[in-house]
Amino acid sequence: MCLFVEPFGEDFWMQPEETFVVVGGTVDPEFSISVMAGHVIVWANAGDPYEVQVVDGASGDVLNCGHRRPDGWPQAT
Repeated sequence: MCLFVEPFGEDFWMQPEETFVVVGGTVDPEFSISVMAGHVIVWANAGDPYEVQVVDGASGDVLNCGHRRPDGWPQAT
């Protein structure tokens, strides 16, 4: 499953047993969510998008863009 965080197009790849938490900054974050097969897209609609972080639900570690990105992604068509 791929989690995209917009507006910057950051990608984070989850294994079935993983959970991620998207957190905003200090100024009233507001998110919208779209779901499609194999993808979840979270848009930061309000607040500072530079303060949005994706956190591993089990460890609490802040994840970097490209977390577990598959080799060769995106696939050429």
